[in-house]
Amino acid sequence: MKLKNLKVNAARAEAGDWVGDLPGMDDLRLKVRGFSNADFGAITSREASKVSREQREGGRRDGAPLPHVREQIMVKAMVDAILLDWDGLTDDDGAPIPYTKETATTLLYDPDCRPFRDAVSLAASRVEEFTEDQVQAVSGN
Repeated sequence: MKLKNLKVNAARAEAGDWVGDLPGMDDLRLKVRGFSNADFGAITSREASKVSREQREGGRRDGAPLPHVREQIMVKAMVDAILLDWDGLTDDDGAPIPYTKETATTLLYDPDCRPFRDAVSLAASRVEEFTEDQVQAVSGN
């Protein structure tokens, strides 16, 4: 394996970029930051430190947060540090839905919109791996 194939684009993960061609998402494009961005790490650490003993595995102070609590932490961090914008998201009549943090929060927390959350997660993973040619093809530049 070539060394260059092991590297991620940390600058793109931090700043964010457009990612498209997401399975089951038609022409939806998401502007996301990568999971390795500093804000994501800070938010997940901060929120995990607030979790009570009762909401930790085994009721231990050092236990991992319970699965449903971890999920809530992850979604909060996705809202605050991963998803920046979208293009191609429409309502049922085909009218564009503009990006707002409030709408993003509603969609990411809604269990019925799990495919959207999964797409955001996949895009956040991909944004660090894309080559410059792939990013330009998606962004249309």
